[in-house]
Amino acid sequence: MKRRLLFLVILFCCTVALLALQKPLFMLWYAREGFSAGEWLAVVWHGLTLDATVAGYIAAPAVVLTLCSLWLSLRDRTWRILLRIWLYAAALLTAAVVAGDLGLYGYWGFRIDGSVLLYLARPREAMASVTTADVLPVATVFLLYGALMIGVYTLVTRIFSGARVRNRLVWTLAVLLLGGLDFLAIRGGVSVATANISKVYFSDRMVLNHAATNPVFSLLSTVGGNEDYASYYPFFDEERLLAVFEPLRGDRTPDEGTESLLTTSRPNVVVVILESFGRTLFDERIDGRWVMPNLRRYRDQGVWFENFFANSYRTDRGEAAILSGYPAQTRMSIMKLPGKSRTLPSVARSLGREGYASTFVYGGDLNFTNQASYMYGTGWQRLVWQKEMRFDAPTSKWGYADDVVTAFFTDEVLALSECGKPFLAGL
Repeated sequence: MKRRLLFLVILFCCTVALLALQKPLFMLWYAREGFSAGEWLAVVWHGLTLDATVAGYIAAPAVVLTLCSLWLSLRDRTWRILLRIWLYAAALLTAAVVAGDLGLYGYWGFRIDGSVLLYLARPREAMASVTTADVLPVATVFLLYGALMIGVYTLVTRIFSGARVRNRLVWTLAVLLLGGLDFLAIRGGVSVATANISKVYFSDRMVLNHAATNPVFSLLSTVGGNEDYASYYPFFDEERLLAVFEPLRGDRTPDEGTESLLTTSRPNVVVVILESFGRTLFDERIDGRWVMPNLRRYRDQGVWFENFFANSYRTDRGEAAILSGYPAQTRMSIMKLPGKSRTLPSVARSLGREGYASTFVYGGDLNFTNQASYMYGTGWQRLVWQKEMRFDAPTSKWGYADDVVTAFFTDEVLALSECGKPFLAGL
């Protein structure tokens, strides 16, 4: 029975290693981008999170079959055949995704996702512009990568053997424990952020984030997401929409009556987003004293928007509305669609083109709801969040408390202000 448990451990580790090979393969395929030795290592290291998640999915049926083998009296050879059927199928599917992704990325600019199914539904049109020069390298990768995975799985399944099992309950608990660890790999850990594309994003250079992304996870996580979102909001016809939005386009040139509120043309910009913050708190007094005197002072000194309302009821939708000017939707979150969110306009990208440095500070886990992928994708150059903070203070499941993070952010802003370069800082 020990060999069966060893089989599960080795199967998971080998699958992670096989999936990790996708990273250097991708970087070699697109070596024209130019990568340093540190970037090669960083891509493989950061990509292990989603590699482990996909390995967990591949290993899950093997865990179930191993559990069944404790209670069903079949020969080891029969169990190995069943295991190989699943693992060979998984190998071929993985190889197909890896190969197809390598061929498509150069045209699409993002890792393969559920949108590929739209093209597979019309294969004749999809293949109309494909040449032999396109197909041959992709087919070669499919054959070699698939053969490698099948060869490794053939060797690994030979470990699955053992005499008649005694103490079935004890060994069942052992297999269930491994199954629990496999579930944690699938989930992406024990934090509030489950497995998502943000888990592997680590750089403001997007090609490195894409290289670290597991294409199988990218595809599986977006299957079923190709909905016609526009059909959810048919409130006005096109003629009425044009009439409403034309005055709001904001395409006037600065000299057409725009009043300047600043004393400099290149101000430093600090954005502080308060979540779950309401006007009722702002207007509250206790014993005749304002609860929030400093914010009221900012209101009196600055520009106050009286008729302003919350963008949404969720972090991911509110942030996209504030930082990208993208209205929140009722039935979906643009932040959870990395292929779309990276195309949004953004304050960070616009100011980055003007030479601004940008830093965003968050006291919790930026992997939550794909925030990291959205931030990097829309031009934020430096992200500082819980995993990089070392405070002598307790944390909750949402990270460090606001007073600790705010003090840290204040020091960051003061340091940026002394660099002599305009900056955008977000909290």
